[in-house]
Amino acid sequence: MRSKLGDDSAVVLGGGGDGKVALVVLASKGAVGRGVSAADVVREAAPIVGGGGGGRDDMAQAGGRDLEKLDEALAVARAAIGRALAS
Repeated sequence: MRSKLGDDSAVVLGGGGDGKVALVVLASKGAVGRGVSAADVVREAAPIVGGGGGGRDDMAQAGGRDLEKLDEALAVARAAIGRALAS
């Protein structure tokens, strides 16, 4: 996935099963240079699914247990990326 990211790109992936939720955020060097931090994005989205996480500016991951809130967590992550890129 990382090799497919273009300049100023960020990707949020989420999925779940067996009572667990996983979130992964990847940010290209260009996006990081414009203010996106994958770690900040995942820290904002993870509590929505009842979990936590962290990582680096270019890659972060989190886990949680509330699969019903996955769509909401993904929306929060996308909004956080949008705010960072708009700054």
